[in-house]
Amino acid sequence: MSANFNPIYALTPNVSSVKITTTAALTRSDGSAANAIGTDQFLAFTSGASGSFVQRVRFNPVASAAAINSVATTLRVYLSSVNSGTPTAANTNLLGEISVPIISTANSTAASSYYEIPLNMAIPASRYILVSQHIAQTTNQSWQATVFGGDY
Repeated sequence: MSANFNPIYALTPNVSSVKITTTAALTRSDGSAANAIGTDQFLAFTSGASGSFVQRVRFNPVASAAAINSVATTLRVYLSSVNSGTPTAANTNLLGEISVPIISTANSTAASSYYEIPLNMAIPASRYILVSQHIAQTTNQSWQATVFGGDY
């Protein structure tokens, strides 16, 4: 017999964002990082006290100057049990990745598109979504990761 026969819905929306800094680059995909969180992996989401449901991670190219070209890279999303210090492959796992092309950001005549990684998964309390990029971006350009979810 199943433990719960009623659907569980999130109670409180939980949407958070982080910018992946221009100089940050993580050339691994196994979840381990070379440096502490905030250097080459970034904390994008913290689960609620009773866990959370995460729908998707949206990546937007953003710029602090007009008509800046991004650098083609791979953006990655991880599930981790740590939110500080240096993640390892034992406590951080790759959930998904997406390759993105060169994009002219903050262009006056052409809007830039976002890229999404659908997750649609429940995560327990004390879990975190981390994000990274494989190749560092140019000056004045970065990627913003927004996580859409809800807390139970």
